[in-house]
Amino acid sequence: MLFKKARLGTGEVRRVIHGFMALPCASDSPAAFDLALDIKAQYDIQFYDALIVATAELAGCDTIYSEDMGDGESYRKVRVVNPFKQ
Repeated sequence: MLFKKARLGTGEVRRVIHGFMALPCASDSPAAFDLALDIKAQYDIQFYDALIVATAELAGCDTIYSEDMGDGESYRKVRVVNPFKQ
């Protein structure tokens, strides 16, 4: 996408990728899987969406940016924002 749509060169793409690599990263864990099951049951959402919410919550995030989940929805301590909605 960065090469074709954004028409960036290799050096620019490398800088973008390194910028993302500098951000903190959260990953799933046994605790996230348990919490995801609770979130799925409570909100009746897909398991993998619940796992994203659970992982975000455990990492201390209060916002998820997603075009696939409901814009403005809140799941426990985490709010969903669609970055493409105007």
